Amino acid sequence: MKPWSKISAVFVVCTLATLVSAETLTGTVKNGTTNQPSAGDDVVLIKLAQGMEEAARTQTDAQGKFSFTIADSGGPHLIRVIHQSVTYHTMAPPGTHSVETNVYDVSKKVEGVSPIADLMYVQAGEGQLGISRLFAVSNPSNPPRTQMNDRNFEFYLPAGVQIDQAQAQTEGGQWVDSAPVPQAEKGRYAFIFPLRPGTIQFQVSYHLPYNGSAKIDPKPL
Repeated sequence: MKPWSKISAVFVVCTLATLVSAETLTGTVKNGTTNQPSAGDDVVLIKLAQGMEEAARTQTDAQGKFSFTIADSGGPHLIRVIHQSVTYHTMAPPGTHSVETNVYDVSKKVEGVSPIADLMYVQAGEGQLGISRLFAVSNPSNPPRTQMNDRNFEFYLPAGVQIDQAQAQTEGGQWVDSAPVPQAEKGRYAFIFPLRPGTIQFQVSYHLPYNGSAKIDPKPL
């Protein structure tokens, strides 16, 4: 066999291997507020290997459908759908060929949204008081809508605290970092995080100086 023939054969084998490993992932996005397909939403394919890497991007068609060609089908992926500036996520484990994602129309104020839990955990030691506070908020809107504004969920913290960590979690989702934003009133903070239909949880951990006694006032809004 001539040298160029060997090179061609290797190229053909590599090409066939690439075609075999590539798979098509299809999806449908439904507007849960209108019960209609959600057209024109941005859809991002995220590769979950070492961190989160954007692999491709497209938009839903008139039927709310989209598709991606995945070259590395052996790893997990995440589908991110952006509807009215709010993101919704659906996991696509290895071997997944189709996914469905529900999105909801956004309003600055949704009737019925209210806090349903406020828990505080306190631990003292080494000259400081460590506190973790967990909030739960219910969004029972019908038809379901997502509430989103610049002061979506507000709460108070004592003066002189240092925030160590703050996270938010949608119903059925994973905890994600979400930094609370200080407001004009001293000690008042706000999570700028979408209140999607269902139960949303917020957790903030902080510490303050401690010399053997402390006054803690979990001031509610």
